Amino acid sequence: MLRSAQTIVFIFLIAVLAGCASEARKRSEFFAPKESSEMAQRRKKEPRPPPYTRAAAEDAICEAVVRRFAEDAAGRLQTPVALVFVAFTPSRLDPDPGFLKRFTSKKLQARPFSSATRSEPNQLIEKGTGERGVSLRIDRVDWLDYYNVEVPCSWSPDASSDVAFFYRLGFRKGKWILL
Repeated sequence: MLRSAQTIVFIFLIAVLAGCASEARKRSEFFAPKESSEMAQRRKKEPRPPPYTRAAAEDAICEAVVRRFAEDAAGRLQTPVALVFVAFTPSRLDPDPGFLKRFTSKKLQARPFSSATRSEPNQLIEKGTGERGVSLRIDRVDWLDYYNVEVPCSWSPDASSDVAFFYRLGFRKGKWILL
């Protein structure tokens, strides 16, 4: 009788363990599709890597900022702006010549800030030609994500004051545009 009781307990334990194993399997089968769909949704929300390098993007961003700035400054000054003295960072570093070659049209030319000097009535003029211009200092490019940036800047229509502002840009349809 003791032997049959042990057999019954042994069979009972095997049944319980088998039930636990099947319960775990049922649980994993039930939750598996839900977890994989959540993973797919997470992958969809994560931004894909951008189709550009950071250096190329920052050059394109700064170009868009200079072009838009010339339009905005012309509106504020009520005269067309043909010459912009460009500087990067608060220490007023000059942009490289490759960047400045993007602005060779008659409507808009960009020159390094170091080529500007003050004239008598408190204006900025180019040292060599005496042509009047305005200055634009691009402090930095703040990346909000792969496809959106803010660019803090300051400008001065003359040699006496700086006005701080920022532009917000987004990468849309293969190019950087102002939002």
